Amino acid sequence: MGSELPVCVPTVQFLIPVNGVWVTLADQRATAPFLLDHYVNPATHSEEVCAAALWVHADGEPWNSPEHSEFFDHVAWWMSAVTALLEGETSADIWAWEESGMHATREGDLVVLEEQTHHVDFQLPPVCFELRPFALELLIATRAGVELESELIRLAEERYSVEWKALIEDAERAKAGLLPISREAPDPKMDEFGRRLFSATGRQLIRLMKEWDREMKKRPEGRS
Repeated sequence: MGSELPVCVPTVQFLIPVNGVWVTLADQRATAPFLLDHYVNPATHSEEVCAAALWVHADGEPWNSPEHSEFFDHVAWWMSAVTALLEGETSADIWAWEESGMHATREGDLVVLEEQTHHVDFQLPPVCFELRPFALELLIATRAGVELESELIRLAEERYSVEWKALIEDAERAKAGLLPISREAPDPKMDEFGRRLFSATGRQLIRLMKEWDREMKKRPEGRS
């Protein structure tokens, strides 16, 4: 398929929504203190809590849209899939949003992306990039998002220590197949934000970025 498609130049942006508007991480509101207040505000729509998007362009033209994304942990699936392709896998699924059917296929030095979700209006035609330049774009775009998520976790632990401790306990109990401890939440506004970060793929984005950084430092000078 890749040989039949034009090979495009990729660019990738990391976006977050604030009051219904998708903004880049250069926006003055894209700070951990502002976003934590925004996420725990009862007036904030639940779809914006820990939401993030990877906006992919091909030769300067948008391929997907921010609506083809969902939360921070979905971004981790892009990293995981591309890592698998770089390590020699020929195909990988990308869970870009809840009902995504995005698929990445490696053909030699190329990667072909296609969104095959059963939601017809959200399906995307195949697009072809050189794999390593696309991986580098993804790495650059995602790094600031990882730093932001790390700072959000640090700030939440500091500001809501009681609630955070309870969320960690319940997350560990869930891993062990145990029911959560029944308790009155001192601040229920934290619940959705915290549980998103401790979902099945919570913190995966941070872990993957650290692995990428270690791998890049191992590579000989001059290698991609």
